[in-house]
Amino acid sequence: MDRSLALAIVPGAALVALVLWRLGGTMAPIHGYMIGLAVYWLAVLLPLCLIKLGPAGMIAALRPRWPGWPGLGLLALPVVALAAKVLPDGSFAALPGALFLWVVVGALVNGTLEEAFWRGALLEAAPSRPALIASLGLFTAWHLALLAARQVELTGGAPALLGGAAALGAIWLYGRAVSGTAGAGALGHVGVNLFAFADLAALNLPAPI
Repeated sequence: MDRSLALAIVPGAALVALVLWRLGGTMAPIHGYMIGLAVYWLAVLLPLCLIKLGPAGMIAALRPRWPGWPGLGLLALPVVALAAKVLPDGSFAALPGALFLWVVVGALVNGTLEEAFWRGALLEAAPSRPALIASLGLFTAWHLALLAARQVELTGGAPALLGGAAALGAIWLYGRAVSGTAGAGALGHVGVNLFAFADLAALNLPAPI
């Protein structure tokens, strides 16, 4: 695991937490959450990925490779499970156009940039088991920053957020291990985010003016 990047993500997470906390009392909670995630993508993940990999390296890290049938099934399982929860309860249908657009774009950006960093730039080509475990712990711990968002309702609360990050991170690490790139995990990650962000947005719809 790249220790310099592992250290760099700590102040990055603190910055995101500060932005989320500060904005939570000044605007609709979901809007502050959206801005906080944008800071995470544009001021933390993207610069760190570009410094380590460069544009060509990011593309290579995200190039999908066949993960095998077991890997495909494991990567698809959480996407199908979330879809089965979110689609019947009408989360997508309840979203205004702007929030729906944020859900789609946010899923694409978060899924690709997180995989480019956490399962790409942060890991060596053939990471050791301790490195994989350490990266999973760090990925899970990063989600503590999201708990700084005030008045944002999360399905299942903090235990679901952190437990889900650990379980999903392990699945995406498996995809990285069996395919050799973060590409297969990125596809699964985008799918998970699509339904998770829809659920989040539907739970935190801003009050009508």
